[in-house]
Amino acid sequence: MFLQKLEKASILGLPKRFQNVNERLNTVRGKVEFNSFIKRDIPFQGKVSVHYRDRSDIQEIIDVLFYTLYIIKNRYSSNSLFKVRNVYNELLSKYSKIKPKSDTIFKAKSHPVLANPLFVQFKKVLELAEVIIKSFSPDFNQESKKQISGNLYNTSELFELYIEKILKSNLKGWNLDAQKEISIYKNHFFSRKMIPDFILHNVNQDKYAILDAKFKTMNYNYLDVDREDIFQLHTYSYYYHDKNVLSGLVYPLQKEVDVSRKHISNTLDQYSNRFGIFGVELNKNSNIKSIKESESKFINQINELLNQESEKL
Repeated sequence: MFLQKLEKASILGLPKRFQNVNERLNTVRGKVEFNSFIKRDIPFQGKVSVHYRDRSDIQEIIDVLFYTLYIIKNRYSSNSLFKVRNVYNELLSKYSKIKPKSDTIFKAKSHPVLANPLFVQFKKVLELAEVIIKSFSPDFNQESKKQISGNLYNTSELFELYIEKILKSNLKGWNLDAQKEISIYKNHFFSRKMIPDFILHNVNQDKYAILDAKFKTMNYNYLDVDREDIFQLHTYSYYYHDKNVLSGLVYPLQKEVDVSRKHISNTLDQYSNRFGIFGVELNKNSNIKSIKESESKFINQINELLNQESEKL
């Protein structure tokens, strides 16, 4: 996910800032600094004192991005960086060779240049970079509770991006909108915005499915599903009314889907559309093979349910 975001953000180049430069050059660039010219360049010796504005790299951002790619390269392979190899080579040539620390990451994430619309996408890239560095660098094991809490928050976002990637790559006949705003009670003082994680839309039949990712423990126990989360999903479902065919909560499962616990039902036990608990098995015993198998089961179940509802129409 980090690599995808970096590839997209770096299309227009790495973030740069303008800075004032005073220099003695063989040619005039910008404007001549007459005070310096009189003091230093007379009698003329072939150079002129000039003042100009130039774009320069932001070292903190360079260091954080390169070190994150360095971690990915070492943990996986050079091939994993194929799509961002040009960015990697540029970062390598500019890397300070100083391993980024917490203050470096903070300066990179909070740099004013990220307010520039050209570079705003690097905000998310740097947030993901922070998660990766803190997860795989032992120097960050002693971070404060506040920093650890922030790391967990970002991990929740990572899970959303992970589920988004699975859905986008495997949905059949359905378009996906992530984090799309839905306005309700427009033109009233109590107007609100709802933002489901994933809205699936079958354009041909004009039908919708709503999924929300929850980075919470799921062992198929009563208390694993928050009351507020169920109400939230049913609100989203009701917004689309008879156009909604499926809604569900998606979790990192601690064990394989327990079909005996009846994890899918007609909404409120009476409507034709469905509500269910879904997820991918992610626990301490998971490996790449088991995760891939669980991803396949998850997306196959979603596609199967969507196809069943489509066939009814």
